[in-house]
Order: sequence, then structure tokens, then C-alpha cells
Amino acid sequence: MASIQTLSSILRWLVWLFPAGAAVLLITGGIGPVTVAFDNDILSSAWQSKSGLEPGLMVFMALNALLLLTAVFWISQLFKTFSTGVFFDAPVITCFVWLGWLYFTSFLLGQALSIYAYYVLKYEEIEIEFRVGQICMMALLLIVVHILRTANRLQQENESFV
Repeated sequence: MASIQTLSSILRWLVWLFPAGAAVLLITGGIGPVTVAFDNDILSSAWQSKSGLEPGLMVFMALNALLLLTAVFWISQLFKTFSTGVFFDAPVITCFVWLGWLYFTSFLLGQALSIYAYYVLKYEEIEIEFRVGQICMMALLLIVVHILRTANRLQQENESFV
């Protein structure tokens, strides 16, 4: 149990290295052979274009960054909770619920970006994507939240019975 708590404590702070590194890459435009790319083709091509970013795309980038930082915060909170030895209680469920909603919001934002690029920016080759992995991840998060809530309820029933 102590090793899990120690590992969680370390991971709580390591999880912030990713957005810090991404910020450095965005600010510098890449380092050496490393270039900045996004998981969305529209944002990647706009970022690398010589004409600069269209204001609407900058809004989408800012929303993506906000979602990323919020997700990192909740992952950090999850590891913080684990580091205290709490694994099935309400704070863990809250973290997973937030992560699920953030993932769903990210999915919707990607769809909105495709629609925006097609109708406003007049991109011709835009597809509305429903990736199987995204849908499976959303379903998996719902299942994990359900299991955690059930485990929490059973634990509370056991404690009240004893």
C-alpha cells in the first residue's frame, strides 16, 4: 500500500511535465527535429501554415489547451487522492466523473471544429469522425465510474452494518 501511495505522489507531479513540455514546444515552435503537431489535422495544418492562424481556430486551440490543463488538474487530483490511501471513495469518483465529461467535451469540440472548418473556412476535405477508440474510452470511463460508485456504496453499507 505504501508503494502505491509513493508512486501516486510522484506521478501527481510528473503529470504536469507534459503540459509544461508542450508549452515550451508551442512557444519555441519546436526544438531541432521536433515540430509541433496536434492530434487534429485542421489545427496542425493551420499551425504550420505561413499565413497565420485564423481567429476562430485560435479559439479552438485555446479551448483545447483549457481542456488539456483541466484534465491534467483532475489527473493530478486523482493521484493526490491515491497518495493519501483513498481508492474507492467520493473524491476518486469525482475525479473520474470530471475526466469523463472532459473527454466527452473534447470529442464534441473536435466535431465542432470539423463543422467550423467546413462551413466557415470552406475546407473541402473534412470528415466528421467517430473514432471507435474515443467511443470505447467514453464507455470505459462510464463503466469505471459505475464500478467505483457501487464499490463505495458497498463499503459504506459494510461500515454501517459493522
